Amino acid sequence: MPTSHPALEEGAVHVWRTDVGGSADKLDRCRAVLDPDELARAARFRFDRDRDSYTTGRGTLRRLLAKYLSAPPAELRFATNDYGKPYLTSPSTANLQFNVSHSGKLVLIAVALRRDVGIDVEVEQAGFDWQPIATRIYSEGEQAALRKMPENDQVRGFFQCWALKEAYVKARGQGLSFSLQSFTVPVAICEADGPFTLGDGDGAQPWTVRPLYPRPGYAAALAVEGKEASVQCYGWRP
Repeated sequence: MPTSHPALEEGAVHVWRTDVGGSADKLDRCRAVLDPDELARAARFRFDRDRDSYTTGRGTLRRLLAKYLSAPPAELRFATNDYGKPYLTSPSTANLQFNVSHSGKLVLIAVALRRDVGIDVEVEQAGFDWQPIATRIYSEGEQAALRKMPENDQVRGFFQCWALKEAYVKARGQGLSFSLQSFTVPVAICEADGPFTLGDGDGAQPWTVRPLYPRPGYAAALAVEGKEASVQCYGWRP
């Protein structure tokens, strides 16, 4: 983690990574800033791993945004759009856009100024039978690209493709109303693969999507409204 909280500039996206759970003290610090609704939601999770993942993600989000806003983390207020994407309502002057994803032992949070963002992380599952799911939610081009991969790379390619598609859908904030089969992403599995652009055509604002590689065994991706942003990655230790 940097020695001081980094300034967020126009055109930049900050991506933060933290581990789920950990010490009881860490979870207590995350839990301490949650509001009553968030505490109630955490309590409804049946398994400790899911409860810890939600608590870590939400608590870290509050503490991170509070740093950017110079505000107490417990006083931040959120709402969701019609499709469930959260946004800040207080402080009302905030121009921060953010998105959160967690899977396995990782939480990723993307933060930007006045640009919608989406982020997704997926823990790769060795031996996963990807083809039945790909048939239902991937475009024909994506399915063909996966089948052409060496067999040892196909599972990794499936999860990277999933992360790219999810990050884009989350950035747009339209939830399940936006079909995953309605667009095609390149199937990327190595750090040499760079960003690409998706859009609606007819002069609509483009979206820039790029794979991320936060840790071996995880696939991740970031989507940003508009042209390519400067992506800066940090580790968070609450």
